[in-house]
Amino acid sequence: MGHRIKYVSILLILVKFSLCELTIAQTNDSLLLISPINDVNFYSQKFNKQLNIFNLNSSVRYQLQNNNFQVKIREDFLSTFIKSSDKSTRDENQFLLSGSLNLSPIFSTGILAQSSILSDSRKIEINSASSNNLVGFVQIFPSDQISISPYFGIEVNRQIGEIDEGNIYGVEGVIKKFALSDIEVSSSLRFRNEDILPRRNRVHDLRFQLVNTFDSNINNTLQFGYIKNSRDFYQFADTSLQQIFSIKNNIQNRSETSYHLTNYFNFSNIFSDLSFSSLISVNWRTIDRNTKYKNLSMPSNSLFDTKIEELKFESENTFNYSTQITQSSIRFIYSQRDEQHKTKNISGINPIFFEQRSKNESQKNNVAQRFSIAIVSDISISKRDLININIVQNKLQYDTPSDDNFDDRDELFTILRIKYNRIINPFLDVFLGVEGNLNRLVYIFSERSSNNSINRVLKLNSGTRYQTKAIKSINSFEVLANYTVYDFEDINPNYKSYTFRQFLFSDSTIIRLSSNLFFDLNGYIRLSEQGDLNWNDFSMKPSRELVETFFHPKLITYFNKIKFGLGYRKFSLKTFLYKKEIKSEEAYYSSSGPSAEIEYNLISKITLHLESWLESIKSGHNKTQDIVTVNFNLHWNF
Repeated sequence: MGHRIKYVSILLILVKFSLCELTIAQTNDSLLLISPINDVNFYSQKFNKQLNIFNLNSSVRYQLQNNNFQVKIREDFLSTFIKSSDKSTRDENQFLLSGSLNLSPIFSTGILAQSSILSDSRKIEINSASSNNLVGFVQIFPSDQISISPYFGIEVNRQIGEIDEGNIYGVEGVIKKFALSDIEVSSSLRFRNEDILPRRNRVHDLRFQLVNTFDSNINNTLQFGYIKNSRDFYQFADTSLQQIFSIKNNIQNRSETSYHLTNYFNFSNIFSDLSFSSLISVNWRTIDRNTKYKNLSMPSNSLFDTKIEELKFESENTFNYSTQITQSSIRFIYSQRDEQHKTKNISGINPIFFEQRSKNESQKNNVAQRFSIAIVSDISISKRDLININIVQNKLQYDTPSDDNFDDRDELFTILRIKYNRIINPFLDVFLGVEGNLNRLVYIFSERSSNNSINRVLKLNSGTRYQTKAIKSINSFEVLANYTVYDFEDINPNYKSYTFRQFLFSDSTIIRLSSNLFFDLNGYIRLSEQGDLNWNDFSMKPSRELVETFFHPKLITYFNKIKFGLGYRKFSLKTFLYKKEIKSEEAYYSSSGPSAEIEYNLISKITLHLESWLESIKSGHNKTQDIVTVNFNLHWNF
């Protein structure tokens, strides 16, 4: 085992040190060997410091290809540091290096190295883990549309202090839009096994897509997928398990299997202005959890493993109507999900424990049905006048078969939104909007009926957009009223109807002072009020108020392709409480200080943005605290 660990670890360390300046975003579970070359090679670096939280995110993509070989390098690094009384650090690193050599037009061979490292200073169950593997592969191209790549290699895996090694092997395959009679066939296969004994990980993924085009206006797409992900995880074992089985940690397996079948039908021109589309989907999913080592001499409810079975059906039908005057659609959506929680029996264990666990798990069983109607319409009254209408009606019915679960409920949700846009002249346009929401929640059983409520939200907003060569200004006003009324607040004093009201004004203005000097202003003021509500009398007793302001003026100038900005940021938040109708200040928070930014753009090759500001923070009676905030972003396409 030792020589394999050294071989893989030394190889990956040498590769990563030679690329120490290159870092990326996480490698996902998509195909790794059969993937198209992306023409854009880039390096990205982001750093953010906000108060006591530091974030560093680095990314790199490098791909090189010619007639004889290709090379791919990908790396992601994400680090988060929280500076507090208990300092915490979390680092995630994903690295991939592959190289392949074309031996003939239909055959190539190569190697692939992968590394995944997680480190977390917090004392959580899995706070340190890594996986390093090295595989050799071949790629076979029977035709331009078909690719097959089997592979075999070794893996070293570390999790909560235990190091395992073993073989990794599998195959990937792709069929790209293969014409079969009048049907276009696409498919992908991913079969991956990791035998890092005593643990095993499995990924089996098979997908098909059939596209049948009847004519230019009618087509049908059928998709089928089978996905199975099975992984073994170490978990801490108690003293008795360690003594009985001579182990350090227990092993739990989580296996998720799903089948999905989706059919999409599109009829683009039923009539000259009308089209129709329909989507039907069925998904069957199971989630198995199995614990390897169990102490049967100490039976309990927690000894049993569980299984979840879920069947989901979805249907979506849409009619689209399009003319020179209107673009409208109406959509009908229905979905149903049936979720069952089951307990796996263990022979030789007192059936009382099994019945108790089965009863607890069965309380989680549920059936949810949802029906929605959505109407969207854009109506052009004239070349300068546009009305947008959105209507959504949604109903949820949630049922639990268990007699011990009282979460059964019905929920009705309605949204009506109307927005009017008017172009006054080439420099000025205005909008006015109104939105109303109604949410009715009813629990069926008396045990939870104290939560029965009606929520009403009314929002009015308006704004202007003014733009000339010298000035660009966007302003908006919004008034919101939110009323929540409980059905049985007279019986249960813990549930009181309440209201929330808010006024918001925001402004964004840029004024051109000279050919390369600009004045930029961003700011808003938000006034909020909370209180107890008497809906019958439509009266409110205020309980809390908030006053929030933000103001950020700055001067911006340009020198060649570099943008410079200097400004001043000011933020404040005041909260007030009402006691016996007397208003008093509860808390005060403010931050202010100078700000600066630099931005550099070189066509589409390099983008650099650095923004920073000093915050002098005042909070209540605490001493003033100075904190520097930094946002840095670098993106280089090479």
